[in-house]
Amino acid sequence: MKDQPRRWRACLQGRERSDLLYIVWFCWGTALLLYVLGSDNYLWPVAPMPLVLLIWLMERVRMFGRKRASQSGDSAPAGTTVIAAGARFKGDLLLDGDLEVQGHVNGTIELGKGVLRIMQGGFVEGEVSAPRVVINGLLDGTCSSQEVEILENGRMQGVFKGGTLSICKGGNFIGHSQPAERATIEPPNNPLPDSKSGKPKAKEQARGAGDKVAETLVAQA
Repeated sequence: MKDQPRRWRACLQGRERSDLLYIVWFCWGTALLLYVLGSDNYLWPVAPMPLVLLIWLMERVRMFGRKRASQSGDSAPAGTTVIAAGARFKGDLLLDGDLEVQGHVNGTIELGKGVLRIMQGGFVEGEVSAPRVVINGLLDGTCSSQEVEILENGRMQGVFKGGTLSICKGGNFIGHSQPAERATIEPPNNPLPDSKSGKPKAKEQARGAGDKVAETLVAQA
């Protein structure tokens, strides 16, 4: 008898929560039978019915919330290229949009625009270039980005080239960072002309004209 409540609890936990409705119907049927038989205790089976209904509603709400959370967490945003868990890709990826890596990528990833997300369990080995990178898995290589965020389950090892690097509690970064490369302008070897049209300077033109006039006068004399 002492193990009976435990068995009932295990039975209820192991089966669907719709079985609680059977308990409600059983209590209601028992109460109706006692009422027909003329018993004064016909209300006793009805007493646990509100509690059972409350438990059933709470379980339904919790299961519904858990299902919605799992669907929203696992699904990628619309228009996102996904490398699924268990998939392996080797080569170069050139995209203009978001990329979500759940599997293994070995090569070069270049995003003209969008966000690169390395999910938990995802692994990228090689060179990465994207406007924004979010790491919750493992990145081993060189990362060039304006903004990199390493989440609690993320790890990056290698070289970071770019702007800002933020690391959440639990995230790891092993390597070194350096600023983004900037183009340097070297002065030309030849002097630039005085005007945009590339004509010689005005003083040189006047001097040349004066020399020609002097030569003409000497020749006439």
